[in-house]
Amino acid sequence: MKEFALVLSMWTHTGTEWVLSRQDVLKEDYHHEHCEFSSYEEVSDKNNGNKYLNVTIQCYPVSCTDKEMC
Repeated sequence: MKEFALVLSMWTHTGTEWVLSRQDVLKEDYHHEHCEFSSYEEVSDKNNGNKYLNVTIQCYPVSCTDKEMC
């Protein structure tokens, strides 16, 4: 069974564009369903009230590690 990693990305807005300012990967590997559930639970109340900050939480296959595209 394929394993997935939960990736948290923090984006900041410069006034003209969104820039990736930080990205972290949780060290625990997940099965796809668990990863998708965890990411949904975290972003279900996504409105943080800050128009210059956005956090995304996504699941990626562990096999994509160190690849440009997967």
